[in-house]
Amino acid sequence: MYRPSKTRFYRSSQIELLLTIAQQERNIILSLTHEYRQPPPSVVENAAMQMEMDGVKGNVKVDMLKRFVGLVVVPGRYITKIEVEE
Repeated sequence: MYRPSKTRFYRSSQIELLLTIAQQERNIILSLTHEYRQPPPSVVENAAMQMEMDGVKGNVKVDMLKRFVGLVVVPGRYITKIEVEE
């Protein structure tokens, strides 16, 4: 039996999240979503060379790559647990 989806809007100082759950298949739709990825090896190598030229020792730190994705559907069969942190 199909039941209509529920929509909730969460806002904090760090994130705005529109969470929609389609109850029939328990899919979750995330909106205003950003993806964070590891930088390519060339960026890490360039940062390491720059640190070496500056005479700085220690771990190489580079920023994660971020891009706006928009809407993301997470199939319900992959969801095992959902938590809300405040």
